[in-house]
Amino acid sequence: MENGLFCFASYRDPHIFNTLNVYDAASDFIVSGEYTDEDIKEAILQVCTDIDRPDTPNSAAGKAFYRKLIGLTDDIRETFKKRLLDLDREKVLQVASNYFGAAQTVSAVAVISNEDSLKDAVGKLKDMPLELHRI
Repeated sequence: MENGLFCFASYRDPHIFNTLNVYDAASDFIVSGEYTDEDIKEAILQVCTDIDRPDTPNSAAGKAFYRKLIGLTDDIRETFKKRLLDLDREKVLQVASNYFGAAQTVSAVAVISNEDSLKDAVGKLKDMPLELHRI
């Protein structure tokens, strides 16, 4: 979140094909606007909770180091939070359309799994084939 990248992630997920379909549906859902103002408010509060969550000293030091590396100052973080709290339906839909809509920027999919699961997923992903690479 702090470096401005958006991603979907799953850990030890045995359902690669289904998960990728859910991610596509989530993108379509955010663009559709088929959610309430209350849903938007709750999402904003959840992000604020993540931002304001207390960290252990070890975690706080690691985050501070990373922020310094990428130039993410406290002022930038405060501005981000203020803008987050000012979000409304119109702004959410505008950003969703720009980020997930027809003018979507380039995106990538990476799946790390066992070979059999990957081959199974590739067989089902006719319109979005994955290239298999052994690592």
